[in-house]
Amino acid sequence: MKMYQEYQKIEEWIKENDFEPTPTQIKLINWISGYKPTHFLTIQLPLNWRNGSIYKYDCKLKKILKRFQKCLKRNHWNRNPLPMICVAEKNQWSGYHYHILIYNCEYTTEQLQAALDRTEKDFRLTKQTFELKPITFTPEHLYFYCVKQIKTEHNIKGRISTTSTIFNISEKRHKKQPSRNIKYVSKIFRRIKKFILKHLFIGCLWYRLTTLPIKFKIVNYQLDSIFNNIMIT
Repeated sequence: MKMYQEYQKIEEWIKENDFEPTPTQIKLINWISGYKPTHFLTIQLPLNWRNGSIYKYDCKLKKILKRFQKCLKRNHWNRNPLPMICVAEKNQWSGYHYHILIYNCEYTTEQLQAALDRTEKDFRLTKQTFELKPITFTPEHLYFYCVKQIKTEHNIKGRISTTSTIFNISEKRHKKQPSRNIKYVSKIFRRIKKFILKHLFIGCLWYRLTTLPIKFKIVNYQLDSIFNNIMIT
């Protein structure tokens, strides 16, 4: 029932404000549509967390999402984090809340909700902090609802972020990450190579040092024989 009421609230907002996005909003809606999000998450920080600039809000969001990713994917979650698009929206009075669109999701709504419940418990947050819903109605209206405050390109800065920018993870890094075994084997090979080169150098140096006196003896013998021949003649 709560989910239906929230959808109805969004549809009512669309009807009251008309679906007339600006050119910037049209670009953002088309960009979000390309990812085909499957879940819509709203994060409303508790009252005792609502202070400071948007940078401080983003730091708190990062802290929450990091715990959420870890609860969902366990250890090494940063190798392949859950992809999402985050849109910061200014509250009516003060502070910000976040609309998050999750895409390429291999988890069910129940699994996502369980991870959110555990995050809520770990941080001792209120029940109103998270609100998760699968996207089942007109997605363009939802995307417009998310970017309703971003009317020009000037407003984009600091308002939209992705998983890569939140956690400072490059796209190449979390698309394909070498396994731990491959890293371990390559490390062993590097050590073996270093060991072989080191002992080859020591062996060559030892060979040069041990053969050098013999060469001097041969040269001295040859010089003595030449000198003796000269004296005889």
